[in-house]
Amino acid sequence: GAISVGREDIGRLAPRALADIIVIDLSGRNTLRYGPVRDPVKSLVECGVGDDVDTVIVDGKVVMEGGVIPGVDFAALRGQAQAAAEQIWATLADWDPLGRSHEQACPWSYPIAE
Repeated sequence: GAISVGREDIGRLAPRALADIIVIDLSGRNTLRYGPVRDPVKSLVECGVGDDVDTVIVDGKVVMEGGVIPGVDFAALRGQAQAAAEQIWATLADWDPLGRSHEQACPWSYPIAE
């Protein structure tokens, strides 16, 4: 990595080296997903998901700790994303090449009870 591009200031944990580090929690929020861990790298590759990231350090600055990104309100963000999606779905027939409504283009998994 770093050696191949002639960078001695990255690619290692050492004084004055720029460091981007992630800490993964293999016990996870769903301990059954990993099961017994013999090889942590293999377990992470085969079973890991983004929620397993506990801490992120970028250039020596902690940007996420305990699974929390300071200053990001995920509930509000989800609400904004849902509202934006509802607006897009409401106008789908206007720009869908077949003129389909969102119910026609993406039907529910199960019929909605009336």
